[in-house]
Amino acid sequence: MEKWAIILSKKPSSWVSCTVITPNLEKAYLSVSRAQKCFFNYFKDIEPVDTFILAKKIKSYNPKKIIFIDHCPHPLNLLKALDIVYSKSKIPELVFHLYGDFTILVPYWERANIILKKTNVSFICASERQKKLVSTFLRQKSRIIGVCPFSYDAELYNFEPKTRTLFRKKYKIKDNQKIICYTGRLSAQKNVLTLLREISKVLESEPNVFFFVAGKFDDISAPFFGARDAHGTFLAKWNDEILKINKKIRERIIYLGNLDFNNLKYLYNGSDIYISLSTFHDEDFGMAPLEALVCGCSAVLSDWGGYAGFKIDSESCQLIPIKITKRGLTYNSVKLQQYLKQLLSVNESIGERIKRSEAYKHHFSVNASRAIIEKLIFKNAPCFKGFSRMTKHLRDMEKLYDTNVVVFPTGPIKKSNYYNIYKNYIGE
Repeated sequence: MEKWAIILSKKPSSWVSCTVITPNLEKAYLSVSRAQKCFFNYFKDIEPVDTFILAKKIKSYNPKKIIFIDHCPHPLNLLKALDIVYSKSKIPELVFHLYGDFTILVPYWERANIILKKTNVSFICASERQKKLVSTFLRQKSRIIGVCPFSYDAELYNFEPKTRTLFRKKYKIKDNQKIICYTGRLSAQKNVLTLLREISKVLESEPNVFFFVAGKFDDISAPFFGARDAHGTFLAKWNDEILKINKKIRERIIYLGNLDFNNLKYLYNGSDIYISLSTFHDEDFGMAPLEALVCGCSAVLSDWGGYAGFKIDSESCQLIPIKITKRGLTYNSVKLQQYLKQLLSVNESIGERIKRSEAYKHHFSVNASRAIIEKLIFKNAPCFKGFSRMTKHLRDMEKLYDTNVVVFPTGPIKKSNYYNIYKNYIGE
C-alpha cells in the first residue's frame, strides 16, 4: 500500500471559500482506501526551524508521494527544507493542488524550479480552463496536469422547499415573483457595477423580478493595471450607481450585507437565478455559483475561467461570451439579457429544482473528488522539466501589493502579456 504525506494548514484560511475547499479535499483523501495517509501541518508564518523539523518528519514517514492540498503558505520554503533533508536521495513524487492564486505566485514557483527538476511532479487544477492556463507555464504538457473540481459543503448546501418558503415569506415574495441573486465580493474585479446596470434593465421590463445582493464591499480595484482605490471607494460607487436607478425599480434591489454560510443557504434556496459577470484573475473555479446550483438555482455566468465547468445543461446554466479586444475585456450584453429573460420565463416545479440540485451534488461531491483523485494520484508523475518562458511576464507579481508596480501596463487588451496568459480563461 502506498504511503502518502499530505500537506495542509490546520489554521483556517483567510479565503472564505478555502475554509470549505481544503477540508473537503482532506475528506476526499481520507476516503481513499488504497493508500496509507499521514497529514502534516504546514501553516503561514511557520518558523524556518519548524519547517526543517517538519521536513525531517516527512522523510521519516518514508512516503511514496508528498501531496500539497492547501493554498497557503506556498510550498517553496518546505521544498527547500525537503531538498536539504533528502540531499543524498531523491525527493518523493510531488503533487500540488493549485488554486486561483497560481498566477500571483508564479515568482515563487519559478524559484522552486531547480528543486522540482530533481524529482517527479504533477499539478491538479480545479477546472479545465485553469489547466489550460497553467499548461502555458510548463515546458511539458502530457501527464503532468490533471483536473479535480472542488467540492461543496454537503452538510450545509442543499435544496430545501421549506427553507425556500421561509425566505420568500420573510421578504414578502409572491409565488409569481422571481429572485435573481448575486453573492460574493462587491468589487471592480467582479464587475459588480456592470452587473447592477444590466439587472436594472431587467427589472425595468420585468415588474415581478427582484435582485438580492450579499457580500462584502472590496476596494482592491485592479492593481494588475495600476488601479488602486482608497478605503470606501467602491461602496461610494455602488451608492452613486443605485441613485441613478428609478426609485420604483430601486425598491426591488435588496442588499443583505455580508452573510454567513447558513444565511447564504436561505438566500440560494429562496432565489431562482444566480448571476455573476466576474472576470477576476483568480476565478479558477467558483464556489458561490456551485453553492447556488446545488440549492436548485439556475445560473447565468460569464464564460470565464472555472465558471465554464458549471454548464451541465442550458436549463441550469448559461454562459455569457467574454472577449479580450483592443478596447479591453468585453461581454455580450445582448446574450445576457436574452438568457435572463429565457430563464425568467420558465416556471420551474419543486421537482425540477430537486433534479438540478441532485445533478450538481453528484458532479461536485466529496465522493466525486475521491474518485478523480484515485485516477490521478495512483498514476506515476513524469520527471519535471521546468517552467516555460511565460513566467517572465509575471516576475513583478510579488511586488504587486507592496509597491505601486503595474504588472500589465497596457491593460487587459488583445496582443498584450495579459492576453497571452488570460486568453486561456475565455471560450473559443
